[in-house]
Amino acid sequence: MQTCEIKSARLPDLLCAALLLAFAVAIAYPRWRAGIDWRDEGLLAYGAVRVMHGEVPQRDFVSVQPPLSFYTAAGIFKLCGTSLVSLRGFGLSIFLLLPLLTYGVGRNFMDPVLSFAAATPACILGLPYCNFVPLAVWQGIAASLAAVFFFLLAALSTRQRLAFPLAHSVRFRSSCGTIRRCTRWCRLLRSR
Repeated sequence: MQTCEIKSARLPDLLCAALLLAFAVAIAYPRWRAGIDWRDEGLLAYGAVRVMHGEVPQRDFVSVQPPLSFYTAAGIFKLCGTSLVSLRGFGLSIFLLLPLLTYGVGRNFMDPVLSFAAATPACILGLPYCNFVPLAVWQGIAASLAAVFFFLLAALSTRQRLAFPLAHSVRFRSSCGTIRRCTRWCRLLRSR
């Protein structure tokens, strides 16, 4: 039976995570107080209420948002109550989760300082400029980053180091050679 060696949380990692959260809150606080965007938040909230009453998005009502955002907003409304504050709180939690997940993914490959530098743009760009509306795109980005983070955590925690097994295989190298030959052939055809 294999045993997994999980790195313990070290002081630099905890310090970087705390600094990322503090920086994200400093960026988010003025935007949070700026007010509610009735266009996006109201549309999402009303669609979520309709889903809670049994209607199905894109069948019973038409919206530019995909159905997932209405279902997750309806779930948040069931858990936290039907209000725009709970919807904005969900958006804020996604916003605070994105830099931490980016830091976690980067931490699998780099030291804490470079991972912190990679995660800092996630604090500045993104959800604060959308007034913390948890649209489906932000939910998808958070879910994708979480999937990559947990995959890397599982792959790198085994003794066999499964992170990139294809990088040293003959099949990978031959496919790279095939891609190089195809690009050279395309360039040759373009030049004629």
